[in-house]
Amino acid sequence: MKKYLLAITLALFLGLVVLPITAQAQDLNNGLTNFQNASGYSNTELPTAMGRIMKIVLGFLGLVCTVIIIAGGFKWMTSSGDETKIAEAKKLMVAGVVGIIIVVLAYAVASYLTARITQDVLQP
Repeated sequence: MKKYLLAITLALFLGLVVLPITAQAQDLNNGLTNFQNASGYSNTELPTAMGRIMKIVLGFLGLVCTVIIIAGGFKWMTSSGDETKIAEAKKLMVAGVVGIIIVVLAYAVASYLTARITQDVLQP
């Protein structure tokens, strides 16, 4: 399970940190106008777009935490009364619940900051 979490973390790091850095070296105006018009985000301000992206990422992380909880429940149900497997399943489920709590708090903070930035930046 640690391998999957490491792979997901690495993919998010590459997608959110490394790729934007490499994209700065290229001609950013080449074809972006057509993509912008085709995607329907031609009139969206930057804070609003960033808020949407954060909500999508946090939604995906919430889904991952839910899958972890379900995996822990499945492990518990298939433990056949073995105390070590039950303890592992409980740890997995607790980790999933802690993850969901963190994602919900991050969502609340991101929503608040997006609303605050949008209000302060767009309406001086």
